[in-house]
Amino acid sequence: MSGGASHEVWHTELFVVGVAQLVRAPGCGPGGRGFETPRPPQQNFRFSAIRFDLLEWRGVIAPLAQLVEQRTLNPQVLGSNPRGGTIVMYEMNAIILCGGQGIRLRPLTADIPKPLVPVRGRPIIDLIIEFLRNQNVTDITVAGGYLVEKLEQHFLSDNQVKVIDTGDCDIIDRLKLLLVGDANETLVLYGDTLSDVNLVDLLSAHRKSKCEATVTVWPLKSSFGIFDLDETSRVTQYEEKPELDKWINIGYFVLSKSAISALRQFKTFEEFLASLTSRRQLRAFKHRGMHITINSRAELEEAENLLASSAD
Repeated sequence: MSGGASHEVWHTELFVVGVAQLVRAPGCGPGGRGFETPRPPQQNFRFSAIRFDLLEWRGVIAPLAQLVEQRTLNPQVLGSNPRGGTIVMYEMNAIILCGGQGIRLRPLTADIPKPLVPVRGRPIIDLIIEFLRNQNVTDITVAGGYLVEKLEQHFLSDNQVKVIDTGDCDIIDRLKLLLVGDANETLVLYGDTLSDVNLVDLLSAHRKSKCEATVTVWPLKSSFGIFDLDETSRVTQYEEKPELDKWINIGYFVLSKSAISALRQFKTFEEFLASLTSRRQLRAFKHRGMHITINSRAELEEAENLLASSAD
């Protein structure tokens, strides 16, 4: 917080959904009253994302704790940014796409769906859900298809994960089946992808962009050594498997209500993304951290090594 009696300069990002507003009390700031209770008072007041920089305003902790204690806020959404240093509160629905047959992982996927293939002894889907829960996403739906009964059995004792049989169909048909009525803003991710995407930063970027949807992208890395040549075909530069100036889709889509409404017009997810792109309504969130998509035995081995190295 900048100095001055009025404390007019805020270094705070605030995103609120619902009918209530979180308002600043007159003269709030370090040593001040902080926040008033939401007006009008609502027991179902929900936050989609709130970030407070504690270095700028440490006095925010007590007001938030008080609101949680008064049951004005849902304590389940009180957590910390994975990178530390902030208090984060948000609620978001998540759909994990798990309907594919995983043909390139046969014979591992002959009797189980790909999300149940173990990586260092734990199913891929468990690693994904643990990651989501660590970032306080608890409303999770698994969109199954191939061998969906194995997923149902796997989550039989977990009442916080819903497994829905969405059949053998395109991604967009799975979403149409699950996102019915007045669906809220939703996170959609792939059930074969392990990444450490910061969901608070993702949601913040999505909201700031004002776009209908956001896709998380990761830099494309060449599988080969790359040579640069001059006009006489002499090699001027060599790079071993460099990072290229292109970005790949790794999922972690944020779909706003308008995007969810629009997707019902399309037959395939690719057509939907193409339409968003042509209307400049698709924002890319650049992720440079950990990422691995497990489509093959080689990628499974890479995931094993990646997790082993991160555990050391």
